[in-house]
Amino acid sequence: MKKKYKDRDHDSGCKTCSDILQDQDDYLSKHCEQKFNYLPRTNCDCPDSDAQDDGGYHCECVPAALPDLNPVISVKWGDSKCDGFETNDFEVLCITVCNSYCNVTFNDFTITHIKITDMAGNPVPTLPDGTPSVHVVPSGPICFGDIEPCEQERPSCVSREFVINTCGAVGQCYLLSFEGVCFTVSYELQSKHCFVVKLCQD
Repeated sequence: MKKKYKDRDHDSGCKTCSDILQDQDDYLSKHCEQKFNYLPRTNCDCPDSDAQDDGGYHCECVPAALPDLNPVISVKWGDSKCDGFETNDFEVLCITVCNSYCNVTFNDFTITHIKITDMAGNPVPTLPDGTPSVHVVPSGPICFGDIEPCEQERPSCVSREFVINTCGAVGQCYLLSFEGVCFTVSYELQSKHCFVVKLCQD
């Protein structure tokens, strides 16, 4: 026996939660624009001072002056201190990204591309079959997710692995580059706001 369910979405015009929220925001915005009086802002520590303004929000849209926020990225490798990179080798390396800020989260942290070149930025020599004599696997992207704020003076860190494979490579120094290190920042701020409510005797 099939049960019949009432289609509530159909009754509401197939509006999503986002649609309903936007409608409510639009309603409140229009409704609040029709109010006339602002509560004056005041200094929370000295509410009786003369340092008050009219409480309005007439301001220009300007970019926020954020501090220079830099994740700490490190790369480790080797099963012992005596281990070394050789011209025919397979080495597993660890990328570790650390957050040393106590009020900032690095969201959706991604290293989009890992590249290895000679020290001048030129491609590494290729083998007879056309493959590079030194190459990185995977070349990206490598996703770290969210890197939370540090706690108790210890940085919050996330690690991932990748491989450098060498085959008939030239013995020299190479440059490992992380390109497209992308993330957004959630910056936790706390503040206090005070207003004066003046009651007139009726």
